[in-house]
Amino acid sequence: MKKITLGILIILATLLLMGQMCVYPTTTDECDPECAEGYTCNEGVCEGGDDDVELTGCEHEQLFEDGDVLYMDYSGDYITWLSDANNDADGIGSMIYAYDITTGIKTEIGQVTMINLNGFPIKTDGNYVVWSMYDNNDYDYEIYMYNLATGTTTQITDDTLVDSSPYVYGDYIAWHTEEGEDDYDINLYQISTGVTDQITSTSEAEGMAMIYGNNLIWIKVDEINGNDLYSYDLTSGDTNLLASNLLKFSLFNYPDIYNENLVWADDEIYMYDLATGTTTQITSDSIKNYFASTYGNYVVWTKEIDSSYEIHMYDLATGTTTQITDDTLTDVFPSISDNTLVWLEDDGTKHLIYMVSDISTC
Repeated sequence: MKKITLGILIILATLLLMGQMCVYPTTTDECDPECAEGYTCNEGVCEGGDDDVELTGCEHEQLFEDGDVLYMDYSGDYITWLSDANNDADGIGSMIYAYDITTGIKTEIGQVTMINLNGFPIKTDGNYVVWSMYDNNDYDYEIYMYNLATGTTTQITDDTLVDSSPYVYGDYIAWHTEEGEDDYDINLYQISTGVTDQITSTSEAEGMAMIYGNNLIWIKVDEINGNDLYSYDLTSGDTNLLASNLLKFSLFNYPDIYNENLVWADDEIYMYDLATGTTTQITSDSIKNYFASTYGNYVVWTKEIDSSYEIHMYDLATGTTTQITDDTLTDVFPSISDNTLVWLEDDGTKHLIYMVSDISTC
């Protein structure tokens, strides 16, 4: 196998371990979740895959010469990333940067003591950047927010607990707080008021909180019976159970949400429709798939092919899958916003950010 640098190897190993803990049963003639368009159900198994994938030669470009990117995110006009200055993949001494794709301006947000790599290491909504950083005084992790318009950094939490996996959208920041062993609760902070509300208070593991529109979404982990998916209405304060027994949904599979579509990767790519309550299996090819992301009519992810990891894209409107990269390298963390796709490429010595500015050319 080709060389994969330490940071990417750690993340992929975690996903592989989590995938071994969950088994998705297909014991009937019907496929549950239902197959995506372009696939057929055969004795409970979705079939299709590589034969239906179109290889594209769409134009893409390398954005920077910086070759030490540890993790990245993209939303709106901004790409944000962690620069692994020490090249040890532990998040210690990492520098946070933001890049405006419309102006070409690169901003140095600041250096972190040690960033929490559990859950979402860093997130942006195009207006703010959030992350979880180690506090040397209290020996815990706190949530921080950077305002891209004003250039100011604000510490959001100040407690003696581990606050991690922050997610920002609009006027809200959500994260999970470790209250004890396998005990994580969801917290929600309103930026305009400075008020924090504790949304859950159970003794179970609840995490990977995400926000889109008026919905706060999170999962309650149950590796035996299957994970539960919950929503919280930001206006009414109502909490609802959306789905149960999602055996393929775990805290370590980097889910993503846009409008009513929630996607995640666990060997295969899955999508849950918040409006209809249905789960759709996007891929079914017995090949490892990672890092799912969605925007508009598109779902993007990384597929392991032989000794490389390539970016793929699925069009919800047409039911077609397109292979974006074909470079025998490790292409990970794909993220799509408007009509632009970005990802991180690991060539064994450097981590570089690449971009397709117009996915309609793919």
